[in-house]
Amino acid sequence: MKVSYSVALLALKDGKRVAREGWNGKGMFVLLIRGEAVAQAIQERYGDEHPVRVNDFTMLRGVDGKLSTWVPSSTDQLAEDWIVL
Repeated sequence: MKVSYSVALLALKDGKRVAREGWNGKGMFVLLIRGEAVAQAIQERYGDEHPVRVNDFTMLRGVDGKLSTWVPSSTDQLAEDWIVL
């Protein structure tokens, strides 16, 4: 079922992955990364000497299988072809 970006964003916040039906790349999707998980990984790696706080952010899995930070364009935000995976 195709949904708006606002519905897709709620799905992201609920831990689901989303994608645009119109994206050409197979296997592409967006996911929400919780900042607290990143902060925990940083503290485990570098210790508690410099604790950090990390904001939540979105990442895109590209056709190459790699994750990159992602910010939706205005076209993405206005699209009605989002799919909750």
